[in-house]
Amino acid sequence: YSQAYKNFVLINGLLHRRTLSKQGMRLRLCVPQGERLEILDAYHCDRWAAHLGVKRTLGRIEERYYWPRLRQQVLNYVRECPQCQERKTPPVEPQRHMEIICVERPFEKVEMDILGSFPVSTGGKRNIIVAVNYLTKWAETRAVPTATARDAAEFFIEEIVLRHGAPEGVVTDCGKCFVA
Repeated sequence: YSQAYKNFVLINGLLHRRTLSKQGMRLRLCVPQGERLEILDAYHCDRWAAHLGVKRTLGRIEERYYWPRLRQQVLNYVRECPQCQERKTPPVEPQRHMEIICVERPFEKVEMDILGSFPVSTGGKRNIIVAVNYLTKWAETRAVPTATARDAAEFFIEEIVLRHGAPEGVVTDCGKCFVA
């Protein structure tokens, strides 16, 4: 403890801590627990502070002030700042390369999707189920009143399997009618 006390000094009744920085020996004011939030607000949320990130907010505070676990408190404060959370853009996941899907025969692989909802037709239909052959790009379609798993399954059996044979693979966008 005696080594730690050497780093502290009283000046005009205020406790300061001596620290070594790039500019040399500095005195930083020791902040009582009840005043720390005010400093965090001033150095991060004040209109002149501009909601800087952790590194810059910490750097500005460390120039003048000291308290135990300052670094962790600044980190938590900035991470939990409501204005920063609203403005923060989510990290962008790098785009993956498109896969080349190789097929050797017609209807080996098909892609299915449901389009709609469109205005109701005279026959009461408002959605279109589409299946496209990967090799030839031939499309089979059917207008249906609803976009249910039952509609998709009936279309798949009647228009694809019974007419062209069962494909080895079916690609969908995982819409709710394809995962039911």
